[in-house]
Amino acid sequence: MLAIPGILWPASFLLSFLVSLRGLTHDAVLLDYWQGAFAPFPPLSGADVRWFIDSFLGIFSDPVGLTLVGIAAVAALVGLVEFSSKHFARFVLLLTPLVATLAASALHRYPFRGRLLLFLVPSLILLIAAGLERIHTQTSETLPYFSFLLIGLLFLNPLLDAGSGLIRPRTKEEIKPVVRYVENHRQDGDVLYLYYAALRPFQYYSARHLIAPMDEITGVESRQNWVSYRKELDQLRGKKRVWILFSHIYRGAGVDEERIFLDHLDTLGTRLDSSRAPGASVYLYDLDSQNH
Repeated sequence: MLAIPGILWPASFLLSFLVSLRGLTHDAVLLDYWQGAFAPFPPLSGADVRWFIDSFLGIFSDPVGLTLVGIAAVAALVGLVEFSSKHFARFVLLLTPLVATLAASALHRYPFRGRLLLFLVPSLILLIAAGLERIHTQTSETLPYFSFLLIGLLFLNPLLDAGSGLIRPRTKEEIKPVVRYVENHRQDGDVLYLYYAALRPFQYYSARHLIAPMDEITGVESRQNWVSYRKELDQLRGKKRVWILFSHIYRGAGVDEERIFLDHLDTLGTRLDSSRAPGASVYLYDLDSQNH
C-alpha cells in the first residue's frame, strides 16, 4: 500500500513543477522580492553570520507565530539536544527538512522566510515542546513554576491573536474603494506610498485604469527589523501630500504593522484625510517639515 503514495507524491510534485514552478527561478520580480531570503553561503562576513541568526530567530515569529522568539529559540535548542541524545532517528527526521531547505536557499532555489517555511512548523513545535519538557524536569524541584511561566509567556500572544480573530474574523480585502478614493481626491504633485503587501493588488487596478499614473513609492518588507520601516518613512519628509496605502496588512505575533507605520507618521507630519474599507485603508499626510 505504501507504493501508492510513493508513486503519487513524486508524480504530483513533477506535475506541479512542470505547470507552475519551473519558471519561478527566473522570475525577476520574485527574485527581487525574496532577495534577502537566500542564505549567504559560505558566510564570509559579520552580516552573513547575522543573517543566519536573524533567520533562525525569525522563523519562531513567522511562520510559527510566537512573540518571545528568544525563549522559543532556547527551548528549541534544548529540545534539539534532547532528541539528539535520546531519539537520534527522530532527531535526523526533524532536522533533515531544515538542513535541506537551507541548502536550497544557499543555492538560490528556495527562499528561507515566512509562509514558505510553514512545513517546518510541526518540527519546530515538537522541538520547543521537548525543550520545555526538559526544562520542566530540570527545574521542577527548585523552581516548580518556572516552566509553566515560560509556557504562559510563549503562548499568551498567540492565544490573544486567535481570540481576536474569532471575535473579529478577517473576511475580505477591498483595496478597490480606497484606490478609487485616492483617484477622486488627489491633487497635482501628490505622492503615493504603497505598503509592500499592497503592491500587487494596486497594480491589478492600476493596469485597469482605476487610477491615473502618479509618483509612486513601494515600501520594503522588514518584519524582523521595524527600524527599516521608520528609516524609509523618514525619506518622505518634505513632501506636502503623501498618500499611504495599506492592504493585506501583517497582524501577527502581537504586531500590527499598520499601527507601527501610523504611529511614526504621526510624529513626522499631519494627517489630513483617510478612507477605510474591509482589509484596506489609505491615509493622506502632510510631511512638509517646514510646517512642523
